[in-house]
Amino acid sequence: MAYPIKINTVKAKINIAKTQLGMDEDIYRAVLKDVTGKISLKEMNFTDLMMVMHAMKQRGFKAKKPVNKTAGRYSRPSGQTASSRKPQDKIIAIWITMQRHGFVTDGSESALDKFINNQTRQTGMFAVTSLRFLSPPQASKVIEVLKKWHIRAITKAFKSTDSLKLLRNNGVMPYLELVNAFDALNRELDSKRECDVERHEARQ
Repeated sequence: MAYPIKINTVKAKINIAKTQLGMDEDIYRAVLKDVTGKISLKEMNFTDLMMVMHAMKQRGFKAKKPVNKTAGRYSRPSGQTASSRKPQDKIIAIWITMQRHGFVTDGSESALDKFINNQTRQTGMFAVTSLRFLSPPQASKVIEVLKKWHIRAITKAFKSTDSLKLLRNNGVMPYLELVNAFDALNRELDSKRECDVERHEARQ
């Protein structure tokens, strides 16, 4: 009887961590999917939940200690409103998704900060050392660069599997639609690989 209670306790702690780390829904779902391949706590077993809990602690969550709601590496800069912080959330969500897709080898926050520093220096903007220091124009530019990079990588991956022709307009579509199509392709390929393994094992 203790097992479900323990699961519910872990779920509660994850929700507390989400609030304390200032995660919006897009970032939260991206983290869940990156860690477990699932986007809802309801779909997770105890092992999945503990993996998510570990990921939250890596991002700065401190259990049983009072933590400011904006605590964590990407805390809101002084004077910044929720609406002005939203572009930063989009940057994190894109970065996490690119790491999950295998296009970014290091999906850590420090790697993202390094990328941002390089981008702001190369584009002639005032160089910043962290996501949280980006001005709104700089954040918009970084989002544009990341999306173009992601689109190029997804398009190349579709071409490598001769699947680009299956997409609407040969893949010329809105960014999020293309990302969802790529996720669908990966699910299809994973399912095919599992079937191939099962057939191979059946022949043994």
